[in-house]
Amino acid sequence: MDRELETFKTAVNLVAYAQSQGYQLNRRRSTQISAVLSHSDGHKIVVSRFPDGHWVYFTVGDDGRDSGSIIDFVKNRLNLNLGQVRKHLRDWAPGSIPINAMPELKIPKPLDRERIQKVFSEFRPFSQSRYLQIERKIDDTILLDKRFRGTIFENAAGEIIFAHHDESGLCGFERKGPAGAWFSAGGARALWSANVLPGDDTIVITESPIDALSHYQLFPNPAAQFVATCGAPGPEQWKQLLRTIDRLPNSRVVAAFDADETGDNLADKVRVIVGDSRFRRARPPQFKDWNEELIGEGRAKK
Repeated sequence: MDRELETFKTAVNLVAYAQSQGYQLNRRRSTQISAVLSHSDGHKIVVSRFPDGHWVYFTVGDDGRDSGSIIDFVKNRLNLNLGQVRKHLRDWAPGSIPINAMPELKIPKPLDRERIQKVFSEFRPFSQSRYLQIERKIDDTILLDKRFRGTIFENAAGEIIFAHHDESGLCGFERKGPAGAWFSAGGARALWSANVLPGDDTIVITESPIDALSHYQLFPNPAAQFVATCGAPGPEQWKQLLRTIDRLPNSRVVAAFDADETGDNLADKVRVIVGDSRFRRARPPQFKDWNEELIGEGRAKK
């Protein structure tokens, strides 16, 4: 292991460094664990930190080539070789970073699979839910469809549970109900997926499982596989999404993200990944997301 490079990857605040290269921090779009920055030339990046302390980034609308650590960021921006990168980043030792550049991003806690599995084992497969059926207007026929059977759970309080799986298995879960939404402590966000069925030729990507259910109710397609990113995906979620798309190499990919700037940016990134021939953008025509669209359509019919 190259100790100096490893030090750069963890010690140099990538948010502050990006600002030194002309990027502006969008505080409204940023969260405690990810920072969104834009450049006047149109580039937009998302910066976060891995549990091991590494600063990482990816470029919105890019095919994955412009992403990685501070080393990759410097190489791609300044066209330097590795030796020149070393010399350049030595001036960015801790203590030289602008004080007001950005509060430190929180480092996600290490994944505790054993705890996640223990808690999840107490949940039961979905049977009925006032929250989904009455408040969210999801039909029984959708909830019990073979596409979603076994992918929706509930706890003793009647909250709905959506499991997240990465390449190694269960890694976290969402709890949703009338009082709000929570993510499992000690878990990691990945992708929620509906069942994969023989003959699938379409992948529909939404920002939430409830939007996936709503989209299926609005536009039934028995050959459509559904995955939900559960918000704007981080670098690991993008990698998992790429693997999901690769498993159906001839499929049509529908970017059914929200009707806002974030949704459009996510859709642009998917377009670059899959190419125009396989890509379709599905944007809610009247409301922000597909569940709002479903509820609004139901009201209009009354």
